[in-house]
Amino acid sequence: MNSSWMCDSGRLNYKWIGSEHRITACEKLLVTGDRAEISWLVALKEISEILRKAAPGSVAIIGSARQTNEELYLLRKLATKLGAITDSVPRTGEADKLLVSADKNPNMNGAILTGIAAQTPVRIFQRLSKASSPGK
Repeated sequence: MNSSWMCDSGRLNYKWIGSEHRITACEKLLVTGDRAEISWLVALKEISEILRKAAPGSVAIIGSARQTNEELYLLRKLATKLGAITDSVPRTGEADKLLVSADKNPNMNGAILTGIAAQTPVRIFQRLSKASSPGK
């Protein structure tokens, strides 16, 4: 219907790919304070071991409303298995009351429907702070 037309934000939103802040390798912070690069396979194995030993309710998952429904579904399954609290970080901007939404996440509905995000996300950090406080 729109042929080859693409909105400006979609056409111009590629610069993050080459960002210096993007994770491109895994680093392991050793007990000595030294950093060592490790493979993704080793990192994932170590993370899975840590999660396997985690006490129920001691893990929080911050999903992204930029993920696909399939990824969000799998995150929900992992969260359920770990008894983890979940949420998503909102990305808001200006709306034009016609075509442009204030919600800049492409899949907030998917995050809400899979149970990763609350209807009004952003409270995850407050919930994490309360959960990690002594006596809570």
